[in-house]
Amino acid sequence: MIFAVACQNGNRQSSDNAMAGNAYRGIIPCADCAGIDFIVSLQNNGRYKVSSMYIGKSDREYIDTGRWKIKQDTLLILQYKNENNRTFDIANNKLIMLKADQTPVTGPLAENYVLYKVDSTRIKKRNENTKNGNIDFKATGNEPFWALTIDFEQGMTFSDLGGDTINVSAPEMRKKEQSEARILKANNDSLAVIISPVGCIDDMSGQVFNYQVIVETNDNQYSGCGEFVNPKSRINEIWVLYSLNGNKISQEKENKIHTPFLQFSIANQRVNGNTGCNLLNGSFSIKDSSISFSKMATTKKACPDQNSLEQSFLKALTKVNNFDISNGSLIMRQKTDTVMVFYKTK
Repeated sequence: MIFAVACQNGNRQSSDNAMAGNAYRGIIPCADCAGIDFIVSLQNNGRYKVSSMYIGKSDREYIDTGRWKIKQDTLLILQYKNENNRTFDIANNKLIMLKADQTPVTGPLAENYVLYKVDSTRIKKRNENTKNGNIDFKATGNEPFWALTIDFEQGMTFSDLGGDTINVSAPEMRKKEQSEARILKANNDSLAVIISPVGCIDDMSGQVFNYQVIVETNDNQYSGCGEFVNPKSRINEIWVLYSLNGNKISQEKENKIHTPFLQFSIANQRVNGNTGCNLLNGSFSIKDSSISFSKMATTKKACPDQNSLEQSFLKALTKVNNFDISNGSLIMRQKTDTVMVFYKTK
């Protein structure tokens, strides 16, 4: 019996040493956001740090700390001060989050409770492989490895492990029906890219991205993760007006057809949309955080009940000179004063 206890203690110490110094990361489900970026860092002194960030809702990082231990070589326990302990099954380079009764989560969401070991070397290498000053959006995937780069002014390039490469001109980004996803489809149907604003984790490196990406080419489909590389390219979207001069715009369904919106196309530096009454189109230019509109034209439909909103909206477009995109919102300002706030259309 004494020998068995000594052996068990030795195994436990070995397990502790193997886990110490590592970080594990995953995107766990969230009721009102794109997912929670959840990171468990196991320190060598028996302490842990848990970082949680609500993707697409807030850039704030929530931190918890405490002590960790391993039980019977298969269970990792994070000891919380003011609540129940959090437990994980230990797998090969993974932690599987368990329910309060220490049983696995089952059903279609089970895979969303897996944390992957962070491999900083692999993350650095992958970032270097896709580094390009002209890229607006990049995405990668595993098994097989593939890579996608998008320059909204030039084109899209897709390559896979087999060495096949597809180059197409930059198509216009469109809203995918019945979804928050966006789709870019080549005119010859050789390449289609679907970008969804959902938290995504690379299961080989542990790197977290804000978008899930599906690439369709001929009869093949690839899935992976992506991110916007060039900050200004994030404006290449469809934006619905939320507030104007500090006043909230009605978003009720019966009035939604009259809600002003703007759709930007970086490829040809054009903008189109609706003023709340008439169709709108024109040009825009961006440099860093500066923005300006020109050659704006509208249709001539008479809409007396919406005339005040339309005139205020058009006047506001002439005022704005800078913008910022944060947490899914497009904020347009005149110097430091907020003139309009937009949300991405769903």
